[in-house]
Amino acid sequence: EPLYIPPNINPNSVLLLLFNIQKIEYWDTVSKYLDDNYKITNSEARKITGVNDTVKMSRLLKSWVNQGLLEQEKSRFKGATSYKKVGSQPSKIFVSPLANGTANGTDK
Repeated sequence: EPLYIPPNINPNSVLLLLFNIQKIEYWDTVSKYLDDNYKITNSEARKITGVNDTVKMSRLLKSWVNQGLLEQEKSRFKGATSYKKVGSQPSKIFVSPLANGTANGTDK
């Protein structure tokens, strides 16, 4: 329930306090994202959590790796490190149209 306080400064105003009892943790947000998207980068994690600091998000991601919640997937490219849930596999596997032996991907 919101808390309404009539301030003494302005008689025609009210001070309203809202308490966030169910604070969403960063891990909950990242975990849900990973359930739908398989991998996440620092940049993506910052966008969905609202954390603006790259270093802070790096620390969070590394702490989840240390806790055994995430696995780090390094890349040859700088800044392309991604993370996935431990033991997770991509749900959608891309299959090349050439995989079935036809040039245009259709059966003849």
